[in-house]
Order: sequence, then structure tokens, then C-alpha cells
Amino acid sequence: MRLNSLYRFYSYYFGYPQASRPQSVGYAKIIGLFTRIVKEIYMTQDLTIMNKYKQLFPSSRAIEFVQNLQELAQARFSDPLKQLKYHSYQIDVEPQGLTLHTVEKLYIGAEFIWNPLDEEIIFLTFGSCDNMSQELGVFLTLSENLSAQRLPVGRPKLYTYWSIPYISEFTLTRGEIIRAPVDEVLATCARILTSDRKK
Repeated sequence: MRLNSLYRFYSYYFGYPQASRPQSVGYAKIIGLFTRIVKEIYMTQDLTIMNKYKQLFPSSRAIEFVQNLQELAQARFSDPLKQLKYHSYQIDVEPQGLTLHTVEKLYIGAEFIWNPLDEEIIFLTFGSCDNMSQELGVFLTLSENLSAQRLPVGRPKLYTYWSIPYISEFTLTRGEIIRAPVDEVLATCARILTSDRKK
């Protein structure tokens, strides 16, 4: 089973609202288009791709979000496309760790931007950042204790949230983050797989 984002996992772990109402589903589509545009820009190293999407989706909030990302990046970096790297990382939890009679893995999309100069992971977020330290504790446990797919960037020193709707930045050092208990994270993984089977 695959979850498209860390937020989906956090929604199970922390009890955040699921995207079920029409406006939530619409917002998820905006985020999906935004992610597609950003990935294509970084893959091609070409900002003019924005012009194509502006013509295809002139009134989409995704375009506004990409412009917000540009503002955040340019506030800190002289050439963000060259200085930052986009990683389509995926957390891969093996079934043997889940104490379930299953051969199914749990895959969690955990895409991020990497700032190699400061050894910093930057997550692009779209909601409240109030629970940032606890969320990052879960991420550390998933990525460093449970995932068969290791981080492609070594051991980060900084973890940053770029809040795209609010054009704001929040940063924590590695030492400020307390890992979530492995057994609690595993229990959430098992609950997700079990609930998926019942559908």
C-alpha cells in the first residue's frame, strides 16, 4: 500500500482530519498540480515551464503556490535551481517489522528539497506547522529506523518547513527533535494496512 505524502501518515498517527470533504479533495488536487510543476522545474532546470502551466491552468491556486515557493527560495538562495536539489524520496516499511501476517509493504511518499551547503532538508507544507517537532520525530523514526530505503542525503543537520500558503519558514536543528517511539510508529503502520484491507 502507498500513501502519497507524509501528511497522510501524520493524519493517522496524530489524528489529523482526512481529505474527505469536497473542499479538502479540491485542495489535494491543487497540491498535486503544484508538486508536478515543481518536480518538472527541478528536473529540467527551467523556470520558463511556468509559462506553460499558467496557460493551461490560469486560475489555479497551484500557480500562486509555485510563486510563493519562488519567493521563499529566493529570500535565501541566489540561484535556487542550482543550489537546491529536489528528491522524490519514498519511505519503505518492510512487512516483517509490522508483526502482521502480510507480505505487503507500506510505502510513504516523503519528497523534500535538499540544501547541501547547510545539510538541510526542506519540506514543503500546506497546513499548520504547530506540530512540526513531533512530526519530524515521526519522520526520523520512519526514515532512519524503519525504512528499507535510506535517505539519499546522509545525515541532515537542519530540518525546515516552508509553509507555501503563508510564505513562512520554520527550522529545527537535529538536536531539537525527539524521535517518536518505534512501537507507536509501527502500530500506526499496521493500523493503516489493516484498515486498507477492510475497504
